Amino acid sequence: MKSIFTILKIVSLIVLLAAMTLAFIFFRVWQKNERPVVRENHWQTAETTLGGRATLEVTLHVPWHREINSANPISFPKSLLPVQQKTTFKKGALDLSGHREWLITVPMVATSQTIDDGQTISLPLARSKRISPSSVNVLVPPLTVISPIDLPRDPNNPNKFLVSEPPAPDPEVIVPEIPAHYYWIAGAVIILGLIGLGTLLYFLLRKAGIIKTTPPWEKAMDRLDGLDTTQNQVVVLAKLTDILKSYTAERFQIAASAKTSTEFLSSIKKIESIPADQLEDLPWLARVADAAKFAGKEPPADSSTRAMSVVRTFVEKTTPQDNPDA
Repeated sequence: MKSIFTILKIVSLIVLLAAMTLAFIFFRVWQKNERPVVRENHWQTAETTLGGRATLEVTLHVPWHREINSANPISFPKSLLPVQQKTTFKKGALDLSGHREWLITVPMVATSQTIDDGQTISLPLARSKRISPSSVNVLVPPLTVISPIDLPRDPNNPNKFLVSEPPAPDPEVIVPEIPAHYYWIAGAVIILGLIGLGTLLYFLLRKAGIIKTTPPWEKAMDRLDGLDTTQNQVVVLAKLTDILKSYTAERFQIAASAKTSTEFLSSIKKIESIPADQLEDLPWLARVADAAKFAGKEPPADSSTRAMSVVRTFVEKTTPQDNPDA
């Protein structure tokens, strides 16, 4: 039973350390109040016609506490006009670094063949209670704009400048928000996985001999050596019976802690691996301990000294002799 508690303690410690590490990482991200970072920006097609549409794809690396509530640019170059109602944005999942990636698409119409280098568009960020930028600037990558092959007869009609009809805009993508309980489920799965992994690792290390547990007879001897026999005899007898029950429960795998000394003696007599001669003095200990504990009778003089000898002798006789360190 104690080994199970030891495993649970180790696993709980591992889970606690992992949770504290994640909490510290997320706190540091919030504390730094980092700006969103542009991870990638490119055109779906690097060439378009004058008056045609080109779609800009942007991947942003955003701290967990910042949100993007629109993909419609709030500023843009005059040579590229965004199609405001056709922009889309998709919210990614959180990673262990406390960030998430947002995928933004902005369809834009080329109104000039000359697109200068270094031009940018600004994407709005949701308002934050902290002092922080309200937008993120995205560099416009190079785009080739070609002129129509044939000039129209009616230059006042700009639609005739198009080589062909512009492609139909993609339907607006509505990205559903991930329910909050999904994150709890994912967290529970991760924690259970860590617990299972920690338990398996513990058993493997223990089987390989890397992790060694203290044998029950050594634990019992250590407790006996540290017991103060100068205390009241009733107290000493109670502690000695507890040591004996704990040792027997772990050594022979029997439930002994919740039993009286007499019930415990009946259980231990049924263990075939314990010779009868090793149990000769235990009935006396059971009678004296129960009489003092339940009947309030004062134990005979030097009962604690004799009880100490009885328990120590029993532990010594039941200690494995062939391989005591097993």
